[in-house]
Order: sequence, then structure tokens, then C-alpha cells
Amino acid sequence: RESRRMEVLSNWDLHIDYLRSEGYGPEQIALHFLIARVRGFPADITWSVPHFPSMLAERLEDGSKVLGRTKISSQLVSAIAVFGMMHLLFMQEEEIPLPLISLVGLAVIVVYLNQERLWARRITQFWLYGTIFLVAIAGIWVVHEYRLYETPAFPDTVLQGVELQEVVLQTAVGILPIILGIAVRGATSRTRIFGGHPWLVAVAWGLVLAIPLGIAVYMNLTNVIMVWTGLAIVFVTLIVLALVLLAASAALCYAGLKGSASLMRLTATGIRRLT
Repeated sequence: RESRRMEVLSNWDLHIDYLRSEGYGPEQIALHFLIARVRGFPADITWSVPHFPSMLAERLEDGSKVLGRTKISSQLVSAIAVFGMMHLLFMQEEEIPLPLISLVGLAVIVVYLNQERLWARRITQFWLYGTIFLVAIAGIWVVHEYRLYETPAFPDTVLQGVELQEVVLQTAVGILPIILGIAVRGATSRTRIFGGHPWLVAVAWGLVLAIPLGIAVYMNLTNVIMVWTGLAIVFVTLIVLALVLLAASAALCYAGLKGSASLMRLTATGIRRLT
């Protein structure tokens, strides 16, 4: 290969000197060499055919060594786990088409893998605070629609002996700490709202816990605790599911990485024996 390259380069140098002596300019020489390069493709391919098996075996062995030294990316493992979780959570929803779930999952993975870039962080912040805003708007609408600031009777809407009004309000109170906690925990909130002062963050966390607890005591602490218990069960279930998917994703990546390295090495050995 190296001797062939040296031969070609030597030929090119001689050809350039000849064209210059004939009065050709740089643009004309470049065009001439471009045409000569295209015309020389068949000859180069014909020359490389006998060397192709050994070259392929060498590349496969090099690739196998590289894959053998490659460590599994934690980001890739997390991305595959997130993709799988989104399909498990939403594929039972007949109203949501599976291709849409896949596209949204890929979009989430792309944003997640590019968190060091400004545009990805902006999208994440927009999604987080947009979700909080929408939940707040929905809560205000429910309070206004059902007049939860009053105590009207709901004679026609009773759910297992508990008025729908109370169920909605208690659920909202149960979810309130989560919404407030997300808002306080955000890096933007700690920087822009609290100015990076730890004591303000601590006060905010105290309010996050005290306000819903005070409302719960005023309303019906037992029912609110039941809501919190249900949310905790859902949260723990999601954590267990995430851990299982992470383990499966890590095993898949490890098997794919090591299996590919072994397959490339075996293929290289087979090519050498056949040739």
C-alpha cells in the first residue's frame, strides 16, 4: 500500500512539473488532476482487490481491540432505559400512536444527551417550568369551576361516599408539595429567585412542607395522607421500574459491545484462514 502511494505521488509530482512547463495555471492543473483521479478509479480498484481480504481482516481486528477497550457509556444506558420506559408507560394508550411515542422518546434522549449545550438546557427549563405553569393553571380552573373556595354540596357527584369536590381538592393538596419542590429545587430558582443564598432555599423548603401540611390538617389529614401514600407507591414503582430498565439496558449494551468485538475478531480470523 505504501509503495503504491509513493508511486502515485511521484507520478503526480512529475505530471505537475510537466503541466507547469507547458504553461498551465493552478486551476487548469487542478481540473486536470480531478479528471485523472476519476479516470484512475478502475485501475485503483483493480489493484486493491487482491489486498482487500487482508485489509478487511486488519480493520476488523483493530475495531475489535477498540471495542474491547471501550467502556459502556452511562448516558447511553440511561437513554435506552428512558426510551424503554416511555414505551412501557404509554404503549397501552390506544389514543397515542406508537410512532409518536418513539419520536417523543428520541427527542427526549437527544435533549438529555446534549445537556452541556445551551439550547438543550433551555428546552429542559422550558419543559419543567411549562409543566408547573400548566398544572397551576389547571388547579386554578378546577378551584374556579367547582367553587372549591366555598363549601357547596355536590348531591349528584359522589365518589364512594366522598364528595368529588373533596377528592379533587385533597388530590391537589397532595400534589402541591411535589410541584413546589420541583420549583425550589431548580437551578434557575436557586440562582435567580434565591440569589444563591442557602438559608433562603432552606426557608423555601420549609414552606414547601409546611403549607400543604397546614392545609391538610385544616381539611382532613387522613385523606391527604392516603393521597400521599398513593403518590409514594407510584413513585416507588417508577423507581423500581427505572432500576430494572437501567440494569437491562446496561446488560444489553455490555452484550452488544463485547459480542460485536468477539464477532469482529472471529470474522477476521475466518478471513485469514480462507485467504
